[in-house]
Amino acid sequence: MSLLNTWDDTEIEAPSAARFSTEPDGGPSADAPHWPKVLDLLIDELIQAAGEAEAQPLLQRVGLRLAEDLPLGQPATLAALESEINRRLARLSWGWCLIRDAGRHLVIEHGDYPLMGSGDIGEAGRLRLLGLSWILGSLYQGWLGAQGGQARVSYQRNRFHQSLIFHYGSA
Repeated sequence: MSLLNTWDDTEIEAPSAARFSTEPDGGPSADAPHWPKVLDLLIDELIQAAGEAEAQPLLQRVGLRLAEDLPLGQPATLAALESEINRRLARLSWGWCLIRDAGRHLVIEHGDYPLMGSGDIGEAGRLRLLGLSWILGSLYQGWLGAQGGQARVSYQRNRFHQSLIFHYGSA
């Protein structure tokens, strides 16, 4: 629990943010945050209204803005970088990442991403996951670029209920 100040400087107790969780039937639990559903709908509507080609740069700019708004500082090691990224992702309730050095590139595994999904593996679900990958890929691009990196992030895997895989550098 955290304390928040209201306008009249009275302290009130605020509930902590709940992690996204599911009931045994795969649906969201009653205490799950509802913003992942809002994100689902925003991505759906944007891609339907603008099309993939026009939605992609907009969603990528969103990721870059997130990276600017949530700077990492200058972690000295890959493990410290991963830890700082995971702290920022936790603040957003956006899951976690694992980063490993694969020689000429970094492999970034992102799990527990913020989509409700409802088990939807049809075209709408595919586009929703693709839209989220554009946001996350550019978020990593922004964070790694701020560390002095010059490479690009590429998205490698798009499968429901599995970690998303990104490569940073020449694979």
